[in-house]
Amino acid sequence: EHFWWGSVFLINLPVVIIAVIGTTTIAPPNAPNPERQWDFLSSFWAMVAMMGLVMIIKEATHSPIDLGIIGGATAALIGGGWLFARRQRFLTEPLLVLTVFQNKVFTAGVLSAGFAMFALSGTELLTTQRFQLGEGFTPLAAGLVTAAGAIAAIPTSVLGGIMLSRIGFRPLISGGFAIIAAGAGLCMWAIGNDSLGLFIGSLIAAGAGAGLVMSVSSTAIIGSAHPRYSGMASAMEEVSYEFGTLLSVAVLGSLMQLFYSWFAPAQVADSFESGLANPQLFDAAYGAFNSGFTLVMLVVAAVSATVAGITAWLLHNNPKETDYAHE
Repeated sequence: EHFWWGSVFLINLPVVIIAVIGTTTIAPPNAPNPERQWDFLSSFWAMVAMMGLVMIIKEATHSPIDLGIIGGATAALIGGGWLFARRQRFLTEPLLVLTVFQNKVFTAGVLSAGFAMFALSGTELLTTQRFQLGEGFTPLAAGLVTAAGAIAAIPTSVLGGIMLSRIGFRPLISGGFAIIAAGAGLCMWAIGNDSLGLFIGSLIAAGAGAGLVMSVSSTAIIGSAHPRYSGMASAMEEVSYEFGTLLSVAVLGSLMQLFYSWFAPAQVADSFESGLANPQLFDAAYGAFNSGFTLVMLVVAAVSATVAGITAWLLHNNPKETDYAHE
């Protein structure tokens, strides 16, 4: 509210300084394996493929669609993905061994981590926009509303870790996604009734469901992988979270703009901010944003319900952490 907007990133600096000092003074000595090296080309081709995917998603919601950009992005996605997979076959220590996905617990964990972030990140992104731009909330007030989901995830993540050895992965992961879907549905209802209390309640429900999922998805990923691939499994966990956030911003952000343009007056269909800046069109622009937001929440609910079904199938034997503790 009081400083240059980029100053928000400076909050990371003291955390980084503390982490660096703590790591160098407290952490045990590093023991690298000289036989295992990071492969730059693998990371490069993966980045090319991801850039192509994001460009396809972003351009597909524009009107008119630039076929040249779509064609180039598709070539980047297919070419980068093919070159990445091909290179893995010839590396002694590949960046990613695709056979690990034959383990259904591992696959369920990767899907869970990614799509939990997909649902949560997209909801938080659009919530801050709605309340700051449409309702006139300060950044702090909008942040406090959004924080309801993060706060709700804390106790459920602890509960998930405690209950895993007793009830297994399936109720926590699939059940967690079912709760996220219910939270997204409640969010749609709250928008339709213009109820801030219901809206915060929907964020609490979605956050609680995500807490259950993310607390045990890490265990599913790392615990089910062979010890030889523990480093790769740990990396896949991080990639899953980041990829879920990437997809959320690209997909839900693009869909929000697309849905808004469907409902907004033609004069301001290209920009929500320009609609809010026009006093005569403010109500129409804000109504269009709410309609678009409702449709995005419908997408979040549908995706979460689908992932709940997929993970329920992958985890049909309902394994527990203790089932592979001996490996």
